[in-house]
Amino acid sequence: MNHPITIAGGGLAGLALANRLASEGIDVELFEKRRYPFHRVCGEFISGVSDAVIETLGVGDCLHDAQLIRSMAWFLRDRVVLEQKLPQPALGISRYTLDARLAEVAQESGATIRVGEAFKDRMDEGVVWATGKRLDQKSSWLGLSAHFENTNVDRLEMYCGPVGYLGMSPVEDGRVNVTGLFRKEARFKGHGVELLFSYIEANGCLDLLERLGKGEFVEDSFAAIAGFEFGAQQRGGFVIGDRSLLIPPFAGNGMSMALEAAAQASRLLVQFANGEISWVDARRQYLAFQRASFSLRMNMAARLHPLLLSSFGLRMLSLLSTSGMLPTQRLFNALR
Repeated sequence: MNHPITIAGGGLAGLALANRLASEGIDVELFEKRRYPFHRVCGEFISGVSDAVIETLGVGDCLHDAQLIRSMAWFLRDRVVLEQKLPQPALGISRYTLDARLAEVAQESGATIRVGEAFKDRMDEGVVWATGKRLDQKSSWLGLSAHFENTNVDRLEMYCGPVGYLGMSPVEDGRVNVTGLFRKEARFKGHGVELLFSYIEANGCLDLLERLGKGEFVEDSFAAIAGFEFGAQQRGGFVIGDRSLLIPPFAGNGMSMALEAAAQASRLLVQFANGEISWVDARRQYLAFQRASFSLRMNMAARLHPLLLSSFGLRMLSLLSTSGMLPTQRLFNALR
């Protein structure tokens, strides 16, 4: 008889982990306080994850209609400073669609998915925390996200300006996801997508604002989040995904890290559930994996992030890019 596993949180890491464990015959129960499907503040593209990770987790079918993204463009306000092919294609898919599919697949594999229920705060043996970024911190950050139709975007686009940065990525059904990270400022007014438009305008991205205005906002797709900081999140317990490490969104690696974390955690938790290793050993080995796999990209992201949020940093990056001296391939690899 195996040891049951409880997963607190039904985001990407938690759901992928639940599916993998259930497919191995492990008794899995997952708690998610919201009900699928729902929108999240997320860049909604997967970049850098290996086929082996997808296969290990058994989630490939959930990505069947993900958009294959082969190129990117970087803008300072409305000025293009870099256009190039991605070293590796990225996959664009909304969390609204993907999370709901993963929940269904995990249930079909035998996992118990309890939606509308928040898990009680325990660090017991056999409990994995995957509840996403901590939102109880004093923070100046604000994340805003919305979907649009009829924008004719088929690449990743990133826009930097004086109040933050935002990205656009194509997702399924011909839609585009627009997600921004901004410094909270009381002077920006509006509710829902109008608040997003206010920040885009203040960021000097007027051409982008016009493009979005010619498209169609997808009703009920707006999402917002605040009260978070980047870096290490919760310490103690068996913690994966954004609940463990939150990488700045410009790195474009958050979804990939969630899947990589779930794949490695699943290997160790199968051994624990089958009585092959102790809970202490499972957690210790996972932390060792996390340090070896994520430390470089987290450190690199932490160093680059302030440059994207300062006038000097943006001027320097723009100069390096236009002169062909920006080591984009090396940066791409370091952030993965």
